[in-house]
Amino acid sequence: MEKQPKVSVIIPVYNVEQYLSRCLDSVISQNFNDMEIICINDGSKDASLQILEEYAGKDSRIVIIDKKNAGVSAARNDGIAAAKGEYLAFLDGDDFWEADCLAKIYQEAKHNHSDIVIFAHNLWENDQKIIWDNPLLEGICGEMDLNDEAAIYAFSAVIWNKLYRRDFILANDIVFPVGIKIAEDTIFSMVCYFSKPVCRYIPEHFYNYRMNRKDSATADLGCVQGEVVAFKYLEKMPIYQCQPQTVKLKIVHKFLSGL
Repeated sequence: MEKQPKVSVIIPVYNVEQYLSRCLDSVISQNFNDMEIICINDGSKDASLQILEEYAGKDSRIVIIDKKNAGVSAARNDGIAAAKGEYLAFLDGDDFWEADCLAKIYQEAKHNHSDIVIFAHNLWENDQKIIWDNPLLEGICGEMDLNDEAAIYAFSAVIWNKLYRRDFILANDIVFPVGIKIAEDTIFSMVCYFSKPVCRYIPEHFYNYRMNRKDSATADLGCVQGEVVAFKYLEKMPIYQCQPQTVKLKIVHKFLSGL
């Protein structure tokens, strides 16, 4: 019987040849070997696929899914469907992890029987590192309180600063919204939030996120319209519609503040 990996690392890849090696190096160099690294090449037109193949030839933990371009949501969903790990971690192909962080995140998840572990991150702009602290996250511990507006703001922003228990994701049928190009991670996070996960927060800065990359989906003002489309999508979801009015208003405020 095949042994279940402790963590499945899901990396959507689209035209990130300039950054991909650093991303992959930050994963395979972790002092945590019991993982699978699922890389979804989403129809890249540059050398991203060749880089993935080169790394897969050197590290058997790397699995490549090569497909026609269908967007980051579909790519991440393909990664979830293929994953066998006890926990899921999402890493974008142009970002990277700090050294030896995954072992600490996994240990925190297991020690506290967490559905989701949240951790801090750094921002990178023009190769300048900005340490980003979010005090709203500091109080997150235990089951989510749907009436905690601060937790909504802090929890729902992104998906890559979290480790997810795979059984929690599967049991609640949580997937990324295909066709939504902006704030798809907010929708995924909101459905996680409504499912009342047991969470923990680690204040260490483990993730490095590249801001305002030229070809990224959020690099121009089109992201404003995208936020509106994302909210309309969320608003129609049954799990949103069954929430108390007080919670719905907090979600509206969250999207408005983002705009």
